[in-house]
Amino acid sequence: IRNPKKDGPEANVWNNDDGSSKCVEAWVNELRLTDFDQTGGGAVIGRVNTTLADLGTLSVAGNYSTPGWGGLDSKMADRQRDTRYGVDVSANLEMSKFLPEKSGVKVPMYLGYSEQVINPEYDPLSPDITFADATRSLTADERRARLKALRTYTRRRSMNLTNVHKEKPPGNKTEHFFDVSNFGLSYAYSDQEYHDVNTQYENTRTYRGSLTYQHNPKPRPLKPFENIAFISNSKWLKLVKDFNINLGFKQITTRTSIDRSYLERLIRPNPDIVSLPPAPTYNKTFNLTNQYGFRYEITKSLKLDFNANDNAIIGEPAGRVNTDDHAEYQAWKDSVLTGIRHFGETTGYDHAVNLTYTLPFDKFPITDWITANAT
Repeated sequence: IRNPKKDGPEANVWNNDDGSSKCVEAWVNELRLTDFDQTGGGAVIGRVNTTLADLGTLSVAGNYSTPGWGGLDSKMADRQRDTRYGVDVSANLEMSKFLPEKSGVKVPMYLGYSEQVINPEYDPLSPDITFADATRSLTADERRARLKALRTYTRRRSMNLTNVHKEKPPGNKTEHFFDVSNFGLSYAYSDQEYHDVNTQYENTRTYRGSLTYQHNPKPRPLKPFENIAFISNSKWLKLVKDFNINLGFKQITTRTSIDRSYLERLIRPNPDIVSLPPAPTYNKTFNLTNQYGFRYEITKSLKLDFNANDNAIIGEPAGRVNTDDHAEYQAWKDSVLTGIRHFGETTGYDHAVNLTYTLPFDKFPITDWITANAT
């Protein structure tokens, strides 16, 4: 710091000098690196697996770790700088055990729940100050509220029903077009609640459901020349003897599935921008997929396959799905039900037709060592 003279060559530059002495007080912030923080941490995990008789299995797991925890080969900068704890519960159950065994209904269910909490060692808004020091002047209630806002919290829940169907009674090999055992139902629901120092809340919900149908008719081949003596006894007429035609489909399949997801997110307000408070954002998808096909073995050598996919979307009103407001929720429900009744708005369609023929070289003695297919 220099105080120029009132007179001299610099007087024209520093023309506001009154010539009096100056007293300056300067503050210097000194940062000194001494050593690495080698404070160790600890961790504990536990898991319990149990079998609930013939109903299913249950698994419960928990974890807890403190700042400084890490692997023996990890660097100091890679070690954990927060306190983490959580719980994870899952169950695989066969709910058909509550139904009469002779019903033949199978209801496999999966239930899952997990919760994970990460408490920072340092205040995220003042990264060079520990959270304990940053909140030393706060009351216990204020400290808890601040910790809740700064921690990273994740909670997940899920429930799955996979291929709910009715099995045929043992020994019953009959096939009917509208047999209940031809149908299968699946449904899955999951949600996630999340928030951290930057996110006030982020709630996600997903719904998936499908209805499948598969019919495998019993083959009904027709062989008109099989029992004619002079044809069946001649090795040169094997092509005529084996002539056949099927009077029905080999397989018929259809599948309708719905996939819906809904995400609602709100970031925390920036204290430097008071005039522009953040608004929640929404991310929604509602897809409807129809798949169908058949397989027809016209003969043992000539086979026809057809498979088609139709992808569509279900329209939803923009913005939040507000279940608290009856009018808004009714408008959303009417829009979705109308879309489902019309099978949605098609966004893509494709199909494939495959015809395969096995050339009859094996029906003649001089070429029975040749195999050839045409597709």
